Amino acid sequence: MYFRSNRRCLYTLLRILVLDVAGKGKNGHVALSESFAVTIQNMGNILNRFYSAFSNPGLRSVAQKRQLGYQWVIEAGGHDGSDTLKFLEMLNVLRVYAFEPDEVAATKAETKFKLHGDRVQLHRMALMDIPGFIDVSSPTGEFGDGNSIVGNFRSNESELGSNIRHLRCSNLDTELKDLNGNGILWLDVEGAAAKVLTGSAKVLTSIILIQKEVELCNSKYRNTDFLNVNRILNRSKFSLIYAPLHPGFFGDAVYIKTELLNTFEKLRSRSLNAAYMSLHHIIYPALGKPRR
Repeated sequence: MYFRSNRRCLYTLLRILVLDVAGKGKNGHVALSESFAVTIQNMGNILNRFYSAFSNPGLRSVAQKRQLGYQWVIEAGGHDGSDTLKFLEMLNVLRVYAFEPDEVAATKAETKFKLHGDRVQLHRMALMDIPGFIDVSSPTGEFGDGNSIVGNFRSNESELGSNIRHLRCSNLDTELKDLNGNGILWLDVEGAAAKVLTGSAKVLTSIILIQKEVELCNSKYRNTDFLNVNRILNRSKFSLIYAPLHPGFFGDAVYIKTELLNTFEKLRSRSLNAAYMSLHHIIYPALGKPRR
């Protein structure tokens, strides 16, 4: 049955090719072009389904679908608090620890949090690997617009130009020493994820699910970080379950504690990890994608 099915497919393909090539004049070329276009379209559809199968469906969706036992959320990069409010809608979440260094965004978030009392703990600081100060510049002159660039680390605050800000920074192990139970980590820290994770060794032992916005290739304002992030999380016994496989500058990767996966899921994770590393570290750079 398998042989007959494949033979029928091969016969159909050859028939199409022969008829196309045998076509005379303009009509023959049109038929060949149309068949080629259909083939390319079908390949595109297959790739899209492949990308979609491994794309992040959303951290909240993953947590609820898997019915994980979590009590809190760490939101590193809380911005104006809009996403924080969505986390608070999750019944399991007793508290959200939101970190936001930008004063304008943090003030907006604080206003939104008033109705939620101590369910939200807002930290007006940046996160890194050790406490101190960091330089943050904005190529647009507007801080908090998603284009901020993390610069030098300083143990003491100093004066710089008007387009440079100095933000107090700390690490999760210092700020959240008394966590109980298990939680979720949302990490969107302007390209500083590897350093934030390095300063979170103790906290990571209580985290079961992570979403990280990864930098997939060097751009004008950010350097790639997906390799370092993947290495740190694998060492901390997390496995990749969703990843951006399309060519692009950034995307969301989701990791879960490896012990929560069954055998099939572990195999799927290893296959995904291999594809993720190969595409963004070897294949896309060789093809010059994404185009700058």
